[in-house]
Amino acid sequence: MMSKRLKSKNILHSIVHSKQNGHRFNVFKINPIFFELVDKRLQLHGIPKRLVELEKCCTIHNFDVKRCSEVIKDLAQLMFEKTSPEETNKLRDLCTVINDFSGPQILIRILCYADVYGFDHLKTRPTVEDLQNLYSSALDLLHNMNCYNNNVARNLGLNDQLINQLFSLLKQKETYVYASHLLDDVLRNRSNILSLNQLNNLPQLVSQMSDHQLANFCRVLYFVLTDAEACEDRNTLLNQDTNKRFQERADVADNNQGILLSITEFLPRVCTLASESMDKSSPFVLGSPLASTRLQQLTSFFNGVLEDITDRDDGASILHSPYFSLSLKFFQDVMLKVEALFVLCVLLTGKYKTSVQEQLATLRLIPKLCIFFDELNWTDNSEISESEDCHCAQESALKIQFLRLLHSFCDHHDKKYLLLTPTELHELKLIYEQNKLAVPEAISNCDSLQCCEGEQGLLTKTLDILKAVPNLSSLRFWLSRALEGFLRGKASYADQIFLIKRGLLKLLVDHICSKEMKTKEVLQSSFDLLGELMKFNYVGFKEFNDVITEAQFEKFFLVMTSNVVDSNMFMRCLILSYEHFSSHQEFSGRLAFHLTVMVSNFGQRVYLLHKLIMSVTVETLTQENVSCLNTALVFLMFALDKGYLPLYLKAFRNEEAALKKPGFILDNLRSLLKFWKSHYLSRGKDCSALEQSSCISIHQWRAAVDILLQEDVSNPKAVVHYISGKVDRNS
Repeated sequence: MMSKRLKSKNILHSIVHSKQNGHRFNVFKINPIFFELVDKRLQLHGIPKRLVELEKCCTIHNFDVKRCSEVIKDLAQLMFEKTSPEETNKLRDLCTVINDFSGPQILIRILCYADVYGFDHLKTRPTVEDLQNLYSSALDLLHNMNCYNNNVARNLGLNDQLINQLFSLLKQKETYVYASHLLDDVLRNRSNILSLNQLNNLPQLVSQMSDHQLANFCRVLYFVLTDAEACEDRNTLLNQDTNKRFQERADVADNNQGILLSITEFLPRVCTLASESMDKSSPFVLGSPLASTRLQQLTSFFNGVLEDITDRDDGASILHSPYFSLSLKFFQDVMLKVEALFVLCVLLTGKYKTSVQEQLATLRLIPKLCIFFDELNWTDNSEISESEDCHCAQESALKIQFLRLLHSFCDHHDKKYLLLTPTELHELKLIYEQNKLAVPEAISNCDSLQCCEGEQGLLTKTLDILKAVPNLSSLRFWLSRALEGFLRGKASYADQIFLIKRGLLKLLVDHICSKEMKTKEVLQSSFDLLGELMKFNYVGFKEFNDVITEAQFEKFFLVMTSNVVDSNMFMRCLILSYEHFSSHQEFSGRLAFHLTVMVSNFGQRVYLLHKLIMSVTVETLTQENVSCLNTALVFLMFALDKGYLPLYLKAFRNEEAALKKPGFILDNLRSLLKFWKSHYLSRGKDCSALEQSSCISIHQWRAAVDILLQEDVSNPKAVVHYISGKVDRNS
C-alpha cells in the first residue's frame, strides 16, 4: 500500500520537494510515457526525454562520451533553434525546464565523472579529444543557461568538486575559454567569496597555463580577490560596518591575494602579460596611424560575419581566413592585457600593496609600461560617445585599466617617482635645492635603473594626453585620476611645481570653467586634482590668481558651490591652505587671492560648511561621498581651534529656526559625527591617509569629534547644547 502511495505522488511535488531539501530529482526513475504526455500538454520540446537519455549515458557502469556530446548539442540546438536570443522569455522558459528536470546535475556528473569514478572500469576508455569536445559542450550549455536563469549559477556555486574541476579545465587548451565563462557565472553569484585554499594544486595549475590561459584565470580572479558587492555604490558604509558578512568576505579576499603572491611565478608572469609590447606585425596595432581606420573596418567586418555565415555556403571559410584569424588574435591580445592589468590593480590596492610595489619595481614594470604607453592611440576621437557601450570597447578598456594601474601604483607611496626619467628626477631635486628645501629620501634613493627611459616619463606623457584630449573625452576622468595618484598623500612642493610649470593648473581651471556639460565623475576628478596640485602651495594659489579672469572666477565659484560632493576635496584644500598660510609669517601678509579671500570670510565658511553637512546623511554615506564629512570636520576643527565653533553651531540653529525645521542641520551633524567615530577609528589605513593629506594628527581629529559629541548641554562647543530639547541624553 505504501509503495503505491509513493508511486502515485505528484511529479511536480517531487520536483519542488527536491529543490527544498537539496536532493537531486532523479528523472531516470520516471516512466517514459509520462514525458510524452507532459510534452504534448506543456510543449516541452522533448527536453525531459533527452535528459533521461543523457543520464543513461553517464552512469557508473556506462559512460558513452560521444552520445553524451550528441544529446548536449541537441539540447543546445533546440534552445536556439526554437527561439532566438531576442526572445528572452522563451529562452528563460526552456532553461527552467532543463533546470527543473535535473539538467545541471547531470552535466555536473559528466564534468566530474573522471574524478568520481575514473575510466579504468569502462570497457572502452574515452579519447582525450572526445572528452574535450564533451566538456566544451557541457560547459557552454551551462553558461547559456546561466544567462537566463541565475538560480543555476547559484546552485553550481555550492558544489566544491565542480569548482575544482572548472579551475582544472582552465589549463586545457580546448576548454579554458568555456571554463572561464562558467566560473565567471558561478563566482559572480556565490553568496560568499571562494577561498583559494579549497583548490587542489593551485601552484601546479598556474605553472601549466599558457599566457592566454593565465589571462582567463586572471579574469575569474576578480571574484576571489575583491569583494565586488562592497565596491558597489548601493552598499553604503553603514551597511558594510553593520554587516559582518562584508568583513568576512574582505578577510577571504585578503587571504586569497596572499595565496597567489606566494606562488613564485605568478606576479612576474602577470607583469609580463601586462607590459609586453603588442604584435607590431598586426595591421591593428593600437598606436599605428591606420589603427583607427583598421578598427572601424574590423568592427564592420565582425558585424557582418554572422550574417555571412548564415547566408553563404562557405561561411566556415570566413572563420578560417587569415584576416579573421589576425583580427581575432588582436582582440584576444588586447583583452589579455586588460585582465592582467586589472589583477595588478587589485594587488596594488590590497593588503600586500607595499610588497607588490617593491616586486613590480624590481621587475621594471614602469619602464616597460612607459614603452607600451606609446603603442596606444590616446587621442582617437572615435572613442568619445554618449553611448555607454564605448566604455566596453576593448581598446577603451585597455586604456582605462592602464591608467587605473598608474593611479594604484603611485597612490600614497614613494615608488611613484619611478614614473619619471632620471632627467625629470634631477629637475625635482633642483626645485628643492633652489628653494632651500631638503630633498626627500624617496627622491634621493630612487633607483634610476627602475625609472622610465627616454625624454619623457609616464607622468609627463599622461599630462600631455590630458592636454590633448577633448573636454568631452571619456578618458579625462582616468587621466586626471592617474595624475592625482602621483600627488596624493603628504603634499610635495616640488611635485606640484613640476606639474604647474607644465601648465596643469591652467588646464584644470579652463576645463572647470568651460561651457561644456561635464559628467559628475569628470568634474570631481578635475576638482580633486586641482586640490592636490595647490594644497599648501603658495605658488599654486598665486598661479591660480594669475590665470583666472573675473568672469571665470564667478563661474568657478558657482560650479564649486553647486556641486559640493564633487568639489569638497578642493574646498578642503582651500581651508587647509588658508590656515597654513595664516600661521606662517612669510605668507600671512600676502593672502589677497580670490580663493583665500573667499574662505577667510565667516559667512562664506558657514555657507560652505552648511552645504557639506547637508549633502550627506549616515544612510547615504558611501566610499565616494564620505570625503564630504571629513571636509566638514576640517572646517569644524579649525573653528574649534580659533574659538568660533559656537558661532558656527549657533548659525545653524538660527537657520533651522528660519526654516521652521528644528534639528534639521544639527541632528544630521551629530549623527554623522557618531558614525565617523565608529567607522574611522577602527581603520588604521584610513586614519593614516587622513593624517597624511591634512597634516593633522588623528588624535586632533578624534579630540574634536569627542568635544562636539559631548553630552553636557551646558557646553557651547557641544552640538547637543543647541538641540538639547530634541535629543535623548542617553543616545
